[in-house]
Amino acid sequence: RLIDTPGMGDTRGIEQDAINIDHILTYLGTLSHLHAVLFVLKPNVSRMNIFFRSCLQQLFTYLTPHAYENIIFAFSSARSTFYA
Repeated sequence: RLIDTPGMGDTRGIEQDAINIDHILTYLGTLSHLHAVLFVLKPNVSRMNIFFRSCLQQLFTYLTPHAYENIIFAFSSARSTFYA
């Protein structure tokens, strides 16, 4: 099962990001297990602001250390940046 969630760095602002991360964490709490977490990022957009980092830290503290081995970062549209 693949679960698609709202993105972080929402154009509606920080308040919407807080709502999104709360919904994600609430839903994860209903699952009996989780095999992997995939983050899809655009390589030409810098989103690592303070709030995005905070969202990631919240998610990582919610996961067990065993899940850290199954976190994947993927980049979409990487060809446009020549995979840099």
